[in-house]
Amino acid sequence: DCGGRPAFSFHLASLAAEPTVRWRRLRSSSLPKPAASRRMFMFPSHLTPRHLLGLAGVILGAVLTVFGIRFTLEGVRRSVVRRSIGDIRAIGAALESYRATNGAYPLISPRQPAQVLIAHLVPSHIAHVPGQDAWNRPFFVSSSRSSFELSSFGADGRDGPNISDGPFHTPDADIVFRNGHFVRYPSWLSHP
Repeated sequence: DCGGRPAFSFHLASLAAEPTVRWRRLRSSSLPKPAASRRMFMFPSHLTPRHLLGLAGVILGAVLTVFGIRFTLEGVRRSVVRRSIGDIRAIGAALESYRATNGAYPLISPRQPAQVLIAHLVPSHIAHVPGQDAWNRPFFVSSSRSSFELSSFGADGRDGPNISDGPFHTPDADIVFRNGHFVRYPSWLSHP
């Protein structure tokens, strides 16, 4: 008997005052029981609504933790890419300064590690040539008298997979800076 109220009406005052007794009252109401062959899962009698709220809180906390870790890792990955982009931009500015002073870029062909620029740029155009990207792999440079290209091979350290210019959607793609502009860059950057 539920005191004249419907069997599944919850009143917060009665739950707070006597949660275990109220829960047992709901389970032992005069509602028809399912057949034994189709028996539904029944909570043990010692579980109260307060226990269920605690369990829901634990599950919600676990889900939020998983998403928090995912977004934290994404933030770390993006900060690594930003660091490499900043270093490439600094080398590019030094090359532009060299061209303004000498009338042409230094001749570097074929593509070589950016450390070859030390002889041309340090100390008059840049104090230090960043030699490695954020993944501890060398930056690469190639230049003619009228153009240059700086690149980082990205997280995988291999040339590619993006071989055409434009934004890319994978973390393994290369970052390429050509003649003062990023031509291959992460799609999440609005304007590198």
